[in-house]
Amino acid sequence: EGRAAAAVAATAAAAARAARARALNSVVEATAKEVQPGEGCTGGQLSERVREALRMHLAQPVSVVTAAAADGSLVGFTCGSVTPVTLSPEPVLALNVRVESAGGRALAPRTGARGFAVHLLGEGGVQLAQTFASGATNSETHSARFDRSGVAWERCVRTSAPLLRAGGVRAALLCEPLDGADLCVGDARVVLAKVVGVDPQRSSQGDGARSSAGSPLLYLDRQYAALAPLQI
Repeated sequence: EGRAAAAVAATAAAAARAARARALNSVVEATAKEVQPGEGCTGGQLSERVREALRMHLAQPVSVVTAAAADGSLVGFTCGSVTPVTLSPEPVLALNVRVESAGGRALAPRTGARGFAVHLLGEGGVQLAQTFASGATNSETHSARFDRSGVAWERCVRTSAPLLRAGGVRAALLCEPLDGADLCVGDARVVLAKVVGVDPQRSSQGDGARSSAGSPLLYLDRQYAALAPLQI
């Protein structure tokens, strides 16, 4: 009787596992059908849906990236894709730019700038972000952005990148592209760079620089926003 009861229990357990597996497969199949482009949804339409989802739900930290192109002209652009990759054994950042843009060409390994600066903005840097986000198709119009911004700048000795002296900058990181780390996906160039230093002037100002710049500046749903802690 004991063996018979054990056999019945084992059979019931196996049946339960099979039922759960079938239910899980049904969920997976239904989910797969939902995420497929489906009839009447082209690749471009799917890209737009993804863009819309990211635009509404993914807040981007706002930075201004500056560099000196190989010909010596200045390049500066607003960037929302700066991401830390690792801090050990040395800090490495990633960012992506359009391959055919002046910024993409300036940051291309071997043929581009030997380094660049990432200025992390606070809410006081909205005007700076807007100035460097305006359309530019060549190095000449990029250089004009520095004049339009009205912001003083100094050239970094190590990287030759312009360092912006603006109240809306919370911190500035000095970066050098990693050798051989050139990845192009579609129309984007993914740049991997090691951080070789922090702008001494901004570093020495410490909390004073951060307070004058305000809370970290974000971009979400086509508008700028400031990060504020929740009261929990």
